[in-house]
Amino acid sequence: MPTKSKSSKPLASHFCTRKRGKGPAAVSFVTLRASHPEWLQDAVYAAHGGDLPNDWTYAECLAAVEGIDSGDLTEDNLGEYADGRVDIYTSARFEWASAHFATIDDDRVQELCAPETSIADRIGVAQYIAIEAIASTMLAAAREVAA
Repeated sequence: MPTKSKSSKPLASHFCTRKRGKGPAAVSFVTLRASHPEWLQDAVYAAHGGDLPNDWTYAECLAAVEGIDSGDLTEDNLGEYADGRVDIYTSARFEWASAHFATIDDDRVQELCAPETSIADRIGVAQYIAIEAIASTMLAAAREVAA
């Protein structure tokens, strides 16, 4: 069953997409609306896992709450959800890894990968771990506020 915030608005309605910069060099990014509930800001902060705010994590928080709103993300399908969000292109995986290298849980990646696993596939596993953690954090926060 989809989860809504206490105001019965979809959770995703508390996010918006803005532009940083001007003209053709402008970059879109996701952020919380000014009217967001405090608990949602706390959840997004927790989803960053102690890292400084970054656009990718904000986008994954939005994707997670969209999944929660639609019922496509639940505790029962968290792994499938995370697997479906991992970049499929090698170049995208390497770009992600270059931005998130310091936060990759290498011990967990080693635990989940065979020694012969390619670096691109290891990055995919690292991204899976990160997405799973973000989605799990957003699920827990939504469940708590709905209770």
